Amino acid sequence: MISFVGIYSLSSSYFDLLLMVGFGVLGYVLRKLDIPTVPVIMGILLGGHMEDALRRAMVIADGEFTYLFSSPISIGLWVAAIVGFVAPMFLRGILKKPQRITD
Repeated sequence: MISFVGIYSLSSSYFDLLLMVGFGVLGYVLRKLDIPTVPVIMGILLGGHMEDALRRAMVIADGEFTYLFSSPISIGLWVAAIVGFVAPMFLRGILKKPQRITD
C-alpha cells in the first residue's frame, strides 16, 4: 500500500499504478517459473543499445551480415556468448546439489 501511495503521489497518474502492478505480476510469474530476474532486467536495459550498435554495424558493412563474423575477436565473442547461453542448460543437472534425507 505504501508503494501505491508513493507512486501516485509522485506522478498522480493511474497509468503508473497499473505499470507498477504489471511489473509486480511479471516478477511473480518469473519467480514461479524459476526464471532469474537479473538477465531479464539486463536485457531490458541494454536491449536498445545493442539494437543501435547492430544497426550501426549493418550500415558500416552495407547490410552484409558476415561482417559480424569477420575478425577473430568477434568470433571469440560469439562463441563465448553461445557457450554462456547454452552451458547453464546442460550444467544445471550436474551442478544441482543432492537433497539430504533426514530421518
